[in-house]
Amino acid sequence: MDRLGLLRPLAACALALVVLLGWSPAARAELETRAAAPAFIPTGSDPQSFVDLHERGVTVFWASFKSGKADLWSTDGTAAGTGRLLACPSGCPSFGSEVAVATGSVAHLWLPNSRGGADLWRTDGTGGGTVRLSNFGPDTFPGGKPTIWSPALGRLVFTIHNLRTGGSELWASDGTAAGTRRIVAAGPKFSGPLDGLHDLGGRVAFSGSREAAPGQPLFDLWTTDGTAGGTAIAVTIATADYRGPTAVLGERAIFATAEVGPVWSDCRVDLWTSGGSPATTEVFASFRAAGVDCRDAPPSFQILGDVALFSSRFSGDDELWATDGTAGGTRPLTDFDLRPARPAIYSAVTEMGGELYFAADDGIHGIELWKARLDAPISGAALVADLCTPPVCSSLPTGLVAIGDLLYFQAGGFYTPQPWMSDGTDAGTVRRPGFCDDCLGPFLPHQRVGDDLYFVGGVRYEGAELFVTRGATGYTELLTDLQPVQPVDPGTGGSRGTHFLFPADDATHGRELWISDGTRAGTRLLVDLATDGATPGAPPPTPTHVTSSPAGMDSIRLGWQPVSGAKRYRVQVRQPIGPIETTVEGAGASYAHLTNLSPGSPTTVRIRAENDFGGSAWSRWVSSTTLSAEPGEPCLLDGDSLCLRNGRFRIEVDWRDQRSGAPGIGRTLPSASTDRSGTFWFFRPDNVELIVKVLDGTSVNAHWWTFYGALTDVEYWITVTDVVSQASRTYYNPPGQVCGLGDTASLGAVTAGSSVDGPTVSRSRPREVGVLGPLGRPVRAADASGPSQACLEDGKTLCLLGGRFRARVEWSDQHNGGAGSGDAVPFADRTGFFTFFNPHNVELVVKVLDGMPVNGKIWVFYGALSDVEYTLTVEDLFDGGAANEYHNPPGNLCGYADTSAF
Repeated sequence: MDRLGLLRPLAACALALVVLLGWSPAARAELETRAAAPAFIPTGSDPQSFVDLHERGVTVFWASFKSGKADLWSTDGTAAGTGRLLACPSGCPSFGSEVAVATGSVAHLWLPNSRGGADLWRTDGTGGGTVRLSNFGPDTFPGGKPTIWSPALGRLVFTIHNLRTGGSELWASDGTAAGTRRIVAAGPKFSGPLDGLHDLGGRVAFSGSREAAPGQPLFDLWTTDGTAGGTAIAVTIATADYRGPTAVLGERAIFATAEVGPVWSDCRVDLWTSGGSPATTEVFASFRAAGVDCRDAPPSFQILGDVALFSSRFSGDDELWATDGTAGGTRPLTDFDLRPARPAIYSAVTEMGGELYFAADDGIHGIELWKARLDAPISGAALVADLCTPPVCSSLPTGLVAIGDLLYFQAGGFYTPQPWMSDGTDAGTVRRPGFCDDCLGPFLPHQRVGDDLYFVGGVRYEGAELFVTRGATGYTELLTDLQPVQPVDPGTGGSRGTHFLFPADDATHGRELWISDGTRAGTRLLVDLATDGATPGAPPPTPTHVTSSPAGMDSIRLGWQPVSGAKRYRVQVRQPIGPIETTVEGAGASYAHLTNLSPGSPTTVRIRAENDFGGSAWSRWVSSTTLSAEPGEPCLLDGDSLCLRNGRFRIEVDWRDQRSGAPGIGRTLPSASTDRSGTFWFFRPDNVELIVKVLDGTSVNAHWWTFYGALTDVEYWITVTDVVSQASRTYYNPPGQVCGLGDTASLGAVTAGSSVDGPTVSRSRPREVGVLGPLGRPVRAADASGPSQACLEDGKTLCLLGGRFRARVEWSDQHNGGAGSGDAVPFADRTGFFTFFNPHNVELVVKVLDGMPVNGKIWVFYGALSDVEYTLTVEDLFDGGAANEYHNPPGNLCGYADTSAF
């Protein structure tokens, strides 16, 4: 029976775990048959509403517990510096708090009170600096959006809704309880701000609405200095049926009014500017609506530097306009000329490098990314890139953020969002490198910390995780790996200096406070504020000295250092038949056996300690393989095993396709020219997925060295066995990763078959889908001029897919300064190899696949067996010489998968 046949009965039986603590045979038998214990998952504190007080060096936030009550906390980014500022005096319900407005040194908050209303509080991030400013009665609630802190006035201006009087009231506060007073009461002249409060040259401006008589509306522009005596109507306009939101451009307010004619589709929209007095108030532009419902008028404004932007949708077309508040400075930036009229501008505008970027629909390409210049003709608006073309569809760009000379956004719509970046050109608009093919997102807006962008994305088959994009380069990395699948929600996160705070649930602590410095290693649980609603406690530390070694032909022995405070240990197991999870009871447990395994069965395990307060972080994965033969038995060329170094080393591969869940055995394709290396295929013999090499390094460090390079992202295990001593090493590749590995302490002076917290390896950061050009900047295939050429195998060139594609490589050895061109070793129509230093020593494998039936693209894969610097060039000779360059920096051993190469 082959190894695949041995896996099938294993899939039908349960995994038994035996903990050797001197228990009775009956107790051991009971444990062998016991199913995995239920997961211990506390409720968590659900942190939210983060406000960074960077001048104070702290971030304040709310946390709610099992009782459903929320408290105010602060953190300086350390566990010791995280503490409760305020226990809500009336037992605030979860989500009952609201941040009114915040500066870098103080935050103003609304908290529910015991009388059924809400009060205004302020905090500077300290207990003594957290005080109540108001003492409102019942049925009094914050006015929401109309809140502003005016540095010139030194006051907070805000509104409240008083249900007893049935109207809005205007208030101001100087930051003390005595200085928090009502400015204007609800009445015939004042019904509350229509939109918001705006800082206007040392005063606060807002718009109001009233009637001179029934059916005679009035539009009022108010200004206030934060006192009752300094609050008054500055301008009244008696011709407005509808008013647009007010904005401030420089030291002048701008707003819009609409006057309706006999029918709803007949109205005039006027744009106004005002310095806060009748003498400085005038109309600077007018529009006549044409066939649209005037109740959609008038427009709102987006202030961008010294101009205001608005859409002319109210006038029957939909163009992007800009104004400086004067008639001569008001002009359209686009000329889509849509007929019939429909919306064209779909996003806020972002400025980058003197150009304006926005999502728009010109009636031809769908909703795509556009750009325009303020100083260009109307026809100067240009489509940046059409990311959804067959035949007319929309990529729906949203969330535009500019950092330096790169624009970041998401496109693909709600169901298939993908992170993109652009330098403002079609060729420079690409998916962000590092983001995997099986990932989706961002699902929520980016959260910016410095020049890094954090967002939540979906990892297929695994759930929602946290990602970061480096704003300087666009490289995107996965920061969390929470299993079992638990939600990550950075959409409610916030900044703590150079770090990012966010709530996450790791299935151990509940939804708790996490922190990230933008690296995988620096993304961690910051503090467990609550355990199932109880007083915060301490989970045990992570187990150390974790080992895995074969204990026979049907078992694996796990070992670890017992952890103080642990009550149980959770074990996660990954095998080709699928993942398994179980629990080991016993505070003093230090080792266990995985039994009922098949001969030659690879197993990857990690462990964590748990108690009533939660669980530790997971240990590193460790791997080993059960014995499959007696020592001294020769390596057999049976199609499943690769025999290298004159048959001394047997290489076997087991894999599991994370997409279908199907397991399999790697089939061998030994090299005809060398016994140092060989390849494996998984799905079809002409499609190489893996190359493995064994080198004799015993004269250097008394060890044999193992290298492998991948051309696949499926989950797999490589078992390297010394058939003389039966010592073995097992290497594990997690699903979704395309990365090679170099182990210069593989076999030799090591305990047979053991691994301690993973082997001593050189593994670089996983690299996934995306093309990397010079200096790590993404590039697209660029067409070269000239006729199509024929591919000639000249010793330096691989000709692939019927000679359509030509592959060459240039290398530079950072260890000795040597450089050269790779020597090509043709293998199959899809695959070939390159050697650098020795014709018997393969360093690089390249594969080209036809992915047209899947995504309309040609796919390029390569796997490395060397960490020297090299540049692989792949050219499409049938498409005008289109070419992609893939640059491997020195020290990197990862392979690469580009599923959008050509």
